[in-house]
Amino acid sequence: MGGRRLGALPVAELRERIEIWRTARVGRARMPEGLWSEVVEWGRRYGACRVSRELGVDYGSLRSRLGVGKADAQVDSGFVELGGFAGWGSTRVEASRPDGCSLRIEVATGGGAEAAVLLQAFLGQAG
Repeated sequence: MGGRRLGALPVAELRERIEIWRTARVGRARMPEGLWSEVVEWGRRYGACRVSRELGVDYGSLRSRLGVGKADAQVDSGFVELGGFAGWGSTRVEASRPDGCSLRIEVATGGGAEAAVLLQAFLGQAG
């Protein structure tokens, strides 16, 4: 059975088991933890949006199970302007995480240290 693919890894078997559970469930029973744990493992590797779409599971539930947003709840997600990051001699830095979040900054000449700190914080790396 061919099935859909997520990156280079087949997800057809897990999707099929989810579909079998859906047809056999009574009422609006919750998906078994065993299936959820497999879905969460895929989500950790490839991001909630992509996995929820490929496997047909609820995006919000998957994000919750991944713990996405718990640490961000205390952080203001508003726009932060950093002086001196535009104009001549600037470099654009773009990064994305497996959960689908992306960051784009313009780094002015001499602003590499600040950009490195922002990038490390975004990617969750210890300095």
